[in-house]
Amino acid sequence: MSEQPNIFKKEPVAPPMEAGGAVDSGVNSLLKSLRFAFLTLVVIIVGTMIYFVTLGGYIAVPPQEAVIVLKFGAYEETAQRGPHWFFPYPVNEFVHIPTSPQMITVAYMPDGYERDGKMPENSRPWINSGIDGYLLTSDTNIIHTAWSFTYIVTEPELYYTKCMTPDDPRNADEMFQYAKTPPTGRGPQTLLKCLLNEAVTEVTAQMPVDEILTKRSEYQARVFSIFAQSVAEMNLGMVIDNLTVSSIEPPSQTQAAFLEATSAGTTRDTYITEANAFAIRTETEAQSRATKLLADADSYKRQVVSQLRSESIYFNSILAEYNKNSNSTLVALYYDVLGEAMSGVGEKFFLGGDGMKELRLKLNPEIKKAPAAGQPQNGAQLQ
Repeated sequence: MSEQPNIFKKEPVAPPMEAGGAVDSGVNSLLKSLRFAFLTLVVIIVGTMIYFVTLGGYIAVPPQEAVIVLKFGAYEETAQRGPHWFFPYPVNEFVHIPTSPQMITVAYMPDGYERDGKMPENSRPWINSGIDGYLLTSDTNIIHTAWSFTYIVTEPELYYTKCMTPDDPRNADEMFQYAKTPPTGRGPQTLLKCLLNEAVTEVTAQMPVDEILTKRSEYQARVFSIFAQSVAEMNLGMVIDNLTVSSIEPPSQTQAAFLEATSAGTTRDTYITEANAFAIRTETEAQSRATKLLADADSYKRQVVSQLRSESIYFNSILAEYNKNSNSTLVALYYDVLGEAMSGVGEKFFLGGDGMKELRLKLNPEIKKAPAAGQPQNGAQLQ
């Protein structure tokens, strides 16, 4: 018979390990690791608390920015320029709002204008309404314009809450695209562009093309008035600083005709300006001549009046002497007149009143010759 195993036979058991063996070593290593992890966690917690109450909530607002403080998502206050301290995230969130002037451009130009900043040479004989930008005037003409404006944020809270600004308002508007629709923006810049579009469309539809091309400042002022009023009525926490129309162009297909009309208008204005200048110059000269003639006439009048007064005084004095002694006065007057008459006569001959005398005049006297050199003059003889 084969030998059966004895199941009741006890196998020898290994002796227990000593207290200072491998188990104690592992436990000690685990305790050291836990102690180190605990100390590290304490340091992290303490450091986090120190950072939380010191540098974590410190913000410095630059000069041209404002910071909106949101406490647990709700508006708390607006921090202006300078250093500030608030509890950091997650208690408070900080939204930086630029308060410096921000510029936006809007162009109603053919496709390709915004890429190079000038009118493209459009080879199409028509305007594609789905691609090209354009405006319609009151006389059903097509025109292209480009605008630029600047706005300033005056109330950051209203600007952030009412304009659907992105998470960081210093960036461009967020773009969204819905099903089967082109992408569109949502934010303050998109809102302002829409308001400007309404103002430009309204004013352009009220003015003929000639007035828009020739009265550029009036066109710009009317658009600015409606645009600024729309922004103010919506109370968006911003103001429109200025608005400029940088370009007004007719369609490229009709550019030559518009240039001819503009040239004719310029020539007309030049002639009108020259005519006005000539009219002013002629009027000035006529006024100058009239002033001189009036001055000469007044001077001549005073001279004649003065002379007549002098002659009147002289005549009255002669009349008084004549009334006293008429014969003596007549003789004196006769000799006065005779003296004045004879003062211009070169040769005088006085004939007596009695007796017969003969007077012979040589009508053709001989011309006296100049004496020769060395001879005495006037009949003088040399001694």
